[in-house]
Amino acid sequence: MNLSEVYKKSLQEKTCVELKTYHPDGDTYLGVILGNQKQIVILQSLNELKFDGITVLPKRFLKGYQQAANQKCVDSILKHNGESKKLIKKHWILGCKTLREILLQLKFKEIWPGVETLCHEGTESAFYLGPIVNTDNTCCEIASYDAAGQWGQSDKIVYSEIMRIDIGSSYCEHFNQYMKDVNPYPNE
Repeated sequence: MNLSEVYKKSLQEKTCVELKTYHPDGDTYLGVILGNQKQIVILQSLNELKFDGITVLPKRFLKGYQQAANQKCVDSILKHNGESKKLIKKHWILGCKTLREILLQLKFKEIWPGVETLCHEGTESAFYLGPIVNTDNTCCEIASYDAAGQWGQSDKIVYSEIMRIDIGSSYCEHFNQYMKDVNPYPNE
């Protein structure tokens, strides 16, 4: 089965898929496909047999899928524990067709995402958390903070380097709420 068929099957049957990426660490992403656009895949992420946010993956960084021997079991567990009822059916993100549209909506809705980029010809990655402060035709600007909870300079991110966008994951939500409560963004 090729990747297009995998996307279609997961989307139609609401089954889990594990997508392999060109990430230098070999990262894979497990979840159910919610949206399959020309340039991006929108995945409801699965972590420890629970849905945990939305991950947007540009197709150019996807290289294959992992056919898990236990996939049917995972899908059965999700039905048994009620997680399958939490599968997103309607969401603003499903109307977005490009990374730029998603980032514009995140800025407008004041949702702080996690944005991971691949740089240095795909040999290194960087992860940014914080509010989107600007977007244009080729890049966005994110006011990010570091792992120590300190605000840095805003970073310009070229869309072509974005490997994933995380929205609403436990990690992003907890860290972002901490920053909003304890060390608010200086320009708000």
